[in-house]
Amino acid sequence: DENTISTIVQALHLQNDSSRGVRMPYYLTEMDEDEEKTQKEMAKERLEQNMARCIYVPDYSPGAPQEAPTDGKVPDIPDFEPQMGDVLVWSEYRYVDAYIVGQGGTLIRNPDRSDAGHLDIPLEITQHMTDAKRRYEGMEVLELDLRHDDAFIRENFGELPEEWKFTWHNDEELLITFPNGKEKEFLPGEDILGWYEGSLKVQSCFYVTDDLKDDDLTRFEEKYRNKDNPDDKYSWINAKPKLPSGWTMEPWAGDSNVRAMYRLKGPAEEAEAAVAAVRGFYEGFHHNISEPAEYESEEEEEDESDEEDDDDDDGDEDDEDKDVEEQDDDEDENEDVVDEVDGTGENSKKKLKKF
Repeated sequence: DENTISTIVQALHLQNDSSRGVRMPYYLTEMDEDEEKTQKEMAKERLEQNMARCIYVPDYSPGAPQEAPTDGKVPDIPDFEPQMGDVLVWSEYRYVDAYIVGQGGTLIRNPDRSDAGHLDIPLEITQHMTDAKRRYEGMEVLELDLRHDDAFIRENFGELPEEWKFTWHNDEELLITFPNGKEKEFLPGEDILGWYEGSLKVQSCFYVTDDLKDDDLTRFEEKYRNKDNPDDKYSWINAKPKLPSGWTMEPWAGDSNVRAMYRLKGPAEEAEAAVAAVRGFYEGFHHNISEPAEYESEEEEEDESDEEDDDDDDGDEDDEDKDVEEQDDDEDENEDVVDEVDGTGENSKKKLKKF
């Protein structure tokens, strides 16, 4: 009927009307919470707020270049005056064919460090900004390199050395690369300087495994749930003991016999305090703690880890032998001895293979 024909004509008109942003790729529609704005409207708003803009060039305006230039220079785009830091995209799927506007009208190709079409903003761009984190708010940036004095770093982490390298990763953590080659991710409020100073000392590491299930798991969830926010039902998953400065706890492995295994490492001088913190955290729950082992270099630590991996690979074949060996704790003095808490607060001695 006449109404149906009119509707079809209007739809066809909209599909060909690039100014309305009908064909906007998902990375632009994600920036528009109201799902009503056009590319030009979003670009205008961000420009007024001194924020970087992202446009899908082929559909931005009539006469816009349909392919990215090959000379490394910003092309003429009708109704758009590029500013340093703006992102120009020629691919509809992710940021595969994307460029950031650099100084002097140059184009810097998206580094895409993940090789998955994600947008990364390199220091080559952000070194000219003191508020890069704010300028790229609302964009799907996976890795954003920052200056040491970026407003976001100063407000959330304090004053940090200029020679360190900073990358805000996935809008969650700050990845820092230190002069000694070490890397570590930090959340706002964490003691970065304390961790770095501790990392320069002789290190120690140990492992903890837990076997939380049934009543144990229920009690653990209740103890470490977010009591200030009842709607946050999964906060217990990220619960960790309060460790001495410079110590970290990271997921390491898991197998059919344990719910999870964690590796803890930090300054050897605080190893006993770290073990005590973990023991207190798991008090009343089934868990095992290995004996701390010292190491003086990353290579030495990697050797320890490789030995553990090799032991894991051989473990399946030797399960029966292992069961026999564990019946007599005094047979092999080279085996590590760990505390096993049985859930009642009573400790018994059990041997574990050396980590």
